[in-house]
Amino acid sequence: MSGWLVPAYPTPDALSAITVQRIVVRNGFTRDLAGSFLADLQKAVAYLDAMDGPMPASGHSAAFHH
Repeated sequence: MSGWLVPAYPTPDALSAITVQRIVVRNGFTRDLAGSFLADLQKAVAYLDAMDGPMPASGHSAAFHH
């Protein structure tokens, strides 16, 4: 939602209720960037937790455009 790319990986059928997300950072990722990422992650999780269905609520536009 804020420009971060955090892929989600499916798990084998026996663990299908679990989704794994891997965050990889490069050398030079500062404490300030980490704080910004964590704040954005908390906002994104709160938004997703508040959803009552699989689609975004009306009025929200995509954050990334080509």
